Amino acid sequence: MVFPLLTGFLLPPQTLGALIAAKKGTVLTLKPAQPQAQEEAAVDRKEIVKSEYDENMNRLEKDSVIQMEDDVFEPYYGRISTDPQKYVGRTIKMTGFIYKEEGFQSNQLALTRFLITHCIADAASNRFLTEFDEASAVEQDTWLEIEGTIELT
Repeated sequence: MVFPLLTGFLLPPQTLGALIAAKKGTVLTLKPAQPQAQEEAAVDRKEIVKSEYDENMNRLEKDSVIQMEDDVFEPYYGRISTDPQKYVGRTIKMTGFIYKEEGFQSNQLALTRFLITHCIADAASNRFLTEFDEASAVEQDTWLEIEGTIELT
């Protein structure tokens, strides 16, 4: 019992950012999800009612701009990554922090958000590979709001 208390007081706190994202790993390119043994609904963990979930998914399909807001980020990301071809050419707007991986071109960065299901230990980084001319001038861990067009690479 003493060890956890000591580490809590003696070790500096860590923030979720590019350093953690590099260790967590993720899929940078969108690809279909793998089938799971149990069927799970890709719903917001706040346990929204089915009618609200259906309304959110309807907005994803019909709105001219996909707004990746906090309350819909998880289900929208899941839906887009499951069938990315369906969203090619659509405008998307989202906020995230910058993660740059070794091997990226100077015009590339990953706009990243963490998804925490239960606790910090299960945090997963969800990234959209983003390309724009000024990408090299943006520092790692900077938070940006970006609007762009979904394309497959």
